Amino acid sequence: YNRSVEKIYQIGDELDRMLDGESSDKFKIKLGQDRESFNAMLKILINYVEALQQMIEVYRKAEMDAVTTVNVKKY
Repeated sequence: YNRSVEKIYQIGDELDRMLDGESSDKFKIKLGQDRESFNAMLKILINYVEALQQMIEVYRKAEMDAVTTVNVKKY
């Protein structure tokens, strides 16, 4: 994701060099605003991945506890 966003800004910089005046200023402002949105999305994705990792650990522990219980209670 980060590489893709960086590529967008690399291309944006190239486009900005082709623009002059008011259109260049508007483009820079919009691209800057988009950067904030991309950064917010990155934070959301990182939090989501961390939550998934925590869920995986809870699931693994529950599974190990279940296997232990089954093995202990063999008749």
